[in-house]
Amino acid sequence: MNLKDLIIQKFKKNKEFSKFFVWRLVQVLGKQGTSAVMFFIATFFLAKEDMGIYNYVFSALSLLVIFSDFGISTATSKYITQYNTVDKEKVNRVLFNSGLIIFGISILVSLITLLLG
Repeated sequence: MNLKDLIIQKFKKNKEFSKFFVWRLVQVLGKQGTSAVMFFIATFFLAKEDMGIYNYVFSALSLLVIFSDFGISTATSKYITQYNTVDKEKVNRVLFNSGLIIFGISILVSLITLLLG
């Protein structure tokens, strides 16, 4: 049995897991594909000095995305699951607070980027 047949067999055997895997794959490829397209467009149209500035801004935004994607979303999903069974009112507070944290960090990164030029 070759690798392709093995993957198809596992995919058909685990339908529910496979749906989540496909959606996560689409999400990751969409995010990484958009970043790659933006990078290629920027390298084509920007001068060397502007490309350096673009790299610094893009790096700062990527750090914000990594922090939001892994740190805050993991903590939020944990507490949403926990509080959804215990206290439904706390769910709204968790969502509001996580949004507030992301907004605050976004403002901070934007201010630092603007101040440093």
